Amino acid sequence: MAAAKKSPSSKKASAKKTTAKKTTKATAKKTTTKAAKKTTAKSTKKAVKKTTKPSSKRTVAAKKSSPKKSAAKKTTPQSKKTTAKKAATKTTQAKRPSTVAKKPMKAKTKSWYSVLTFSVVVLAVIVAGLLALQPEQFAKLQANILTQWEQLTQAEQNSEEPARVVPVASSEQGVMITWKEDGENEEKLKDIFKTVFPDTNLKEVSFDSEEGQQLIEELGVSEVPAVLYPQDAFEKETLSEVVKDLFQLRNGYYGLNVALVNPSQQLYIGGNLTTQGGVIMGSEDAPLTARIYSDPKCQHCRVNAQNNLEKFSALMEEGLIRLVFLDLPQSASAYHHAIAMACVGQQQPESYLEFRKALFDRANLSESYTNRQMQLLDMNYDQDCDENAARTMLRQRIQMADQEGISGVPAVYLSKTGEDQYVRITGAKDFEEYEQIFDELLGDEYGVEETMDEPSADESDDQTTEDSEQAS
Repeated sequence: MAAAKKSPSSKKASAKKTTAKKTTKATAKKTTTKAAKKTTAKSTKKAVKKTTKPSSKRTVAAKKSSPKKSAAKKTTPQSKKTTAKKAATKTTQAKRPSTVAKKPMKAKTKSWYSVLTFSVVVLAVIVAGLLALQPEQFAKLQANILTQWEQLTQAEQNSEEPARVVPVASSEQGVMITWKEDGENEEKLKDIFKTVFPDTNLKEVSFDSEEGQQLIEELGVSEVPAVLYPQDAFEKETLSEVVKDLFQLRNGYYGLNVALVNPSQQLYIGGNLTTQGGVIMGSEDAPLTARIYSDPKCQHCRVNAQNNLEKFSALMEEGLIRLVFLDLPQSASAYHHAIAMACVGQQQPESYLEFRKALFDRANLSESYTNRQMQLLDMNYDQDCDENAARTMLRQRIQMADQEGISGVPAVYLSKTGEDQYVRITGAKDFEEYEQIFDELLGDEYGVEETMDEPSADESDDQTTEDSEQAS
């Protein structure tokens, strides 16, 4: 039997039923999604209200005065979700540091408390043990603790001090070639050496002994007292550049440059000093000879000449000393005056001392003043002086002085006439210092040394008559 065909009307009715079912399902879904959205929005709003409070009254008033914005916010729940998430993250971030900061405080208090209790217990045990010891054992323990404490403090002090590269052994020695036993210069050099090398011995050798003469010859020593230090020991020391500059290396020894630290009253033993080109005044038979190195523009030379030139001239007139003037110009402006003095000394030696005194008495010495002083002697600088030859002679003299170790002016080298050992006196000195050297060089031979001899017969007679008058 064939199946009955549906009518078009029934088909339309069934289609309507299916579409109605679909619409109801869609509306149900919409209502459920709306309800879910409302519930989530309410929950987030409550969370936001709990976590975030209004910052001030202004924000509350602003919310009341702008209903449109609030309405817009209600219509957009997605934006509320994002703001709620941001607020939640901010609150959690703000809360985290406080919770983390509280934990270490508790841990610290616990650790300090435990350390304190432990140290108290240990200290109590140590005290109990010490009390249980006998007096002898306690004294030994105390001595050991003190010894260890001293070693510890000494080690700390040594760590603070700059360490030497290699410590110098006490057996290594410096050498001092002496002139006078316990002399003033010797004592000064000892102090300097001990300051620089406190851990080193200093052996003293007289310059006129066999060992001293051998050292002088081998090392080329030109002045005594002299301080020498072996090269190996010197290079082991940790020294500043300033201290190193005070020493000069000579054939395996570092010698202290005495002229830099103690410039006066050294014994020069470097050989015969030249007098070439100098102005020589006085008798060849005079027992003493003074070589005078100076510069007419030098302030100290001017003071030294004012203190001593007239007195030296008086001794020269007595036949006691011979004067050799060797000018060493230290600047270009000093050459004109040195040439003028050499010219006067050659052509009018009888007027030389007076002319020299006039130049050295002048504080602000100028070429015009020097020329006027020459005119008083009926001399003309340009006509009477061979400037080129004199300038060449002065330059040669300066070179010779450098070779002989004459490093500065004013300098006076005193010696017995004909001998090659000189006492060097540098700087502006009073005449009393020169008198002391005269006495040491001449002694009783020429009657210069002051002695405390008994009074003569005339002096004794005068003294007895004076005593008798006082008694009567």
